[in-house]
Amino acid sequence: NTVPGGRKVMGLPVSFTEDGWGPVWNDSWVLKLSQEHGILQVPTDRLNQIAIGDWIGILPVHSCLTADLMGHYKTLDGEPVDHLREHRFV
Repeated sequence: NTVPGGRKVMGLPVSFTEDGWGPVWNDSWVLKLSQEHGILQVPTDRLNQIAIGDWIGILPVHSCLTADLMGHYKTLDGEPVDHLREHRFV
């Protein structure tokens, strides 16, 4: 998935509520991701509302990040095989 400007999105942050999670933060996204760490792009005003130790949720863009970023698969013969990409968070 991408945000305006075409930048890849690895996930979208949400606040936790008593019932699960709240709405997606449309002004923020996971900018970079490794197995253990993520870097968020968050506007200063929202960042100032988060305290050290606060929990936020991250909704992944896909159950398999690698598949989502590849855009399509290739068969052993080199033929492209598209995969479902209709669900967009942004």
